[in-house]
Amino acid sequence: MSQHVDHAPSEDLGGLPTIALVTPTYNHAHLLEQTMRSVLDQGYPRLEYVVVDGGSTDGTQELIEKYRPKLYAAISEPDRGPHDAIEKGFALTGGRIMGWLNSDDVLLPGSLLLVGSLFRDFPEMRWLTGTYSAIDPIGRPVVTMQPPRWTRRHLLSPLAGRWISQTSTFWTRDLWEEAGGGFEDIWGKGDQRAFPHAFDFELWARFSRYASLNTVNAPIGCHRHIHGQDGYVNLGAYLHYADVIRKRERPRTVKEWLESLVANASAPLGRFHLLTLEGAIAGAMGAPPLIVFDVPTYSFRRRRRLERLRRMLSRVV
Repeated sequence: MSQHVDHAPSEDLGGLPTIALVTPTYNHAHLLEQTMRSVLDQGYPRLEYVVVDGGSTDGTQELIEKYRPKLYAAISEPDRGPHDAIEKGFALTGGRIMGWLNSDDVLLPGSLLLVGSLFRDFPEMRWLTGTYSAIDPIGRPVVTMQPPRWTRRHLLSPLAGRWISQTSTFWTRDLWEEAGGGFEDIWGKGDQRAFPHAFDFELWARFSRYASLNTVNAPIGCHRHIHGQDGYVNLGAYLHYADVIRKRERPRTVKEWLESLVANASAPLGRFHLLTLEGAIAGAMGAPPLIVFDVPTYSFRRRRRLERLRRMLSRVV
């Protein structure tokens, strides 16, 4: 069992890992420049930033050429959807930390430094997510949510009522490779029926087989709410395929069934603003402690609360 580091410095800039970040895009020239600048203007010292265009006709290619000297690589050719574009981009990179940023979303200033320093300072961590944050079509911040703590069974619970924030999620390349090294549709490689819906949830489900998801109580990226967005227009299809994925990942042992029952019972607590209690239950089931910034020491640490309740629950779960 890996040991959690409880306290880690945040100001040292040495030893930062290389981050491979991919932006898939198609006819989003009106938003793409803000997305790219949210990445490039951070000046992260070890960044492999790749933009993959699916053959846009709206000026995207000219915009990419404008920023090409600052990009690690760029591709502009027809593809089979965002999952295909992201895989193409990752194939050009070698960075230890990986993530993708859709062309209508943005990263917050300093977020790459946050991600890099956390993966450096908590070496046992293979998968990280932050606070869900969102902006509206003109860039105003409109939503931020306290992050939950995730176990595999909380992630797969149909009662969770929330999703992992893809814009704020990063992972190690060894986890990506262990989980299959790419995206899969819900029936296995080769069948494209499930794309482009739920491919992120399918990836999270596979990641959860091999590693616990760590949560930092800080915003990393912002999802942008825009009219006619695919995620809303095709929400019904996404939810359908998410249910299919859950069935594929259903519990198969008595221990997994018990964990699923506890996760389903505790998942709705977040809707009633009882995240501390829900987090304690998730902790008893193995969720890593929440990572928080400690102001007196200017460093990140793991917050451990309700230890007695966790010990009691661990005897049951």
